[in-house]
Amino acid sequence: KLDGGTTDVPSEIGPNLNYYDPSVDGPGDLGNVQFVPGRFNSAASVGSGDYYPTSRVRALVLRDLRKVLSPERGTIAVWYKEKERPVPYEHNNYLIFGGGFDLFPPVQFQNSVDGVNPKTLQFIIQFGGERQLVDALFSPPLNEWVHIAAVWDRRGIDGTSETARLYVNGNWVGATTAN
Repeated sequence: KLDGGTTDVPSEIGPNLNYYDPSVDGPGDLGNVQFVPGRFNSAASVGSGDYYPTSRVRALVLRDLRKVLSPERGTIAVWYKEKERPVPYEHNNYLIFGGGFDLFPPVQFQNSVDGVNPKTLQFIIQFGGERQLVDALFSPPLNEWVHIAAVWDRRGIDGTSETARLYVNGNWVGATTAN
């Protein structure tokens, strides 16, 4: 539930959620998937491995995102637990969904840090047009599950001029009116 419990968002896992495969999903590094206790059952995490500072580690991918998601309206919601803080040029952006290292996915979530700007949660949306960004200051408690959601509707959300919103634990933290 978002907006203080006034908006229900149905929960669904997209078709084609798979383990990352470089031969299918493009260049990158195979993330060693590790299953850990999750918010409700099990959760997927990136396990230990021989990673390097510029590696593009992925554990799970949702293939054909543009065929699964509508550019007109939709919701992405995930549970996220941060075990270590992002560190510029060492533990850079944490790619929660999609991510900054993918080649122009239509939507992406990331916990961003660059050494100059404060840590931000970013929701980026781009379905063939200009890239739009909604961001908010973000420093979740370590080792605690946080619910993150982004909603978009090109006609306006709940009768407003806002076309994309970002939520943390069901609370509105940022929006844009860009279309």
